[in-house]
Amino acid sequence: MTRPLRAVALFAATALIAPMTKGAVPGSNDQLKLFPETYGRFAPKGNCTRLPWATVSAVAIRIETAAGAASFTHPNVVTNFMEPQDESISYQLQCPGDGLQIVINGKTLWTDGGDHLGAAERALDAVADPNHTPLQRCKRSRSAEWRRANRPRF
Repeated sequence: MTRPLRAVALFAATALIAPMTKGAVPGSNDQLKLFPETYGRFAPKGNCTRLPWATVSAVAIRIETAAGAASFTHPNVVTNFMEPQDESISYQLQCPGDGLQIVINGKTLWTDGGDHLGAAERALDAVADPNHTPLQRCKRSRSAEWRRANRPRF
């Protein structure tokens, strides 16, 4: 199934399944802690010096764009509902049918718009929807603290 078609099917399935699940309302903070493999920062081509960014952590999902920033601490989580091979994790940022849905599969993130999007959500959706290249997990760079601790000593 092509990615745009898969995203449409993903959104349709979410609209049908999510109201029947326990997570049909915005989730608890614990839902962000369920999938640590989704944690990280995502940006165009994995270059975190460029906007927009989407950062997923155990505390919140934060979007930073030229149009503004937004943070979501209670996303609804949807998993593996397309097929057994589907390893993607979807976060509905506001609640089912409202707000942006982001889908993370391995090192990629793409979006599927929703209703009542804020400025940051619209800006992220404009560059990471199924018709565009998904955002890539940022390449890890060594922190200044790590470089200081591991610099060669002469």
